Amino acid sequence: MSARSEAIEAFRSRRSLRAAYLVELERCEWLDVVVWDGDQAGTESCQTGADLAEVARYIDLMAEVLGEERGILIEGDTLGA
Repeated sequence: MSARSEAIEAFRSRRSLRAAYLVELERCEWLDVVVWDGDQAGTESCQTGADLAEVARYIDLMAEVLGEERGILIEGDTLGA
């Protein structure tokens, strides 16, 4: 978990990261959801994210990436946070 936290902080220092969520699924699988400030910021993060040492360390921990998808956040709520 600390490697992910460091990666998220690194992204915040140079990109338009709006939110990040880690969801535990069944069978020891994880869903990592990141919300960027627009499509351009998301594209840039995919292209240059591993240039950040903290992000590269986090990626190295992943045994398998099951998929990557993009979408548009239609509605978000912090539920009183």
